[in-house]
Amino acid sequence: MAIEEIASDGTNATFKLTEDGEKESIVEFSCLDSNLERSCKKYESAGILCVHALKVLNATNIFHIPAQYVLKRFTICAKDSVAEDEHGQKVAGQMQQPMSLLLKKNFGCHL
Repeated sequence: MAIEEIASDGTNATFKLTEDGEKESIVEFSCLDSNLERSCKKYESAGILCVHALKVLNATNIFHIPAQYVLKRFTICAKDSVAEDEHGQKVAGQMQQPMSLLLKKNFGCHL
């Protein structure tokens, strides 16, 4: 994947990333708050940063994912609160068990 800085004003930079010489993605990066705007919108739909955003962070010498992009469900504190469904309703029962227990019960995993 090739990365090219196509615009910069000192606090904001725009990068063009090209995959296999064909598919292009645009990422805008703000140095002030480490905010990333991505053309693929993967974070907005899946909750994880795309490879394009990670490449831009790497190119700008940021080697830790900015806190605003680490969702609670990916932290060690994820099970400290009550789980909610997509409508904000509290979910009871098996959904609140730690993932390790669910894996053991459902898939026979040994953790």
